[in-house]
Amino acid sequence: MQVKGNVFKNKRVLMEHIFKAKAEQLREKALQQAAELRRDKARAKKSKKVEKVAEKENKRSEEISN
Repeated sequence: MQVKGNVFKNKRVLMEHIFKAKAEQLREKALQQAAELRRDKARAKKSKKVEKVAEKENKRSEEISN
């Protein structure tokens, strides 16, 4: 236990440190997941836009050739 090595003043301070560390880890994990969701959504939106532009170009080329 780190409380025995004079790292923390007492067990209560040690427990507070542990709780804060765990909460920080959970918060970082949630932020990472949210960022990944945003990236996935942006990728999907971009690919959909590229497909739409390609479809428009195909229609134009078909109209020109006719």
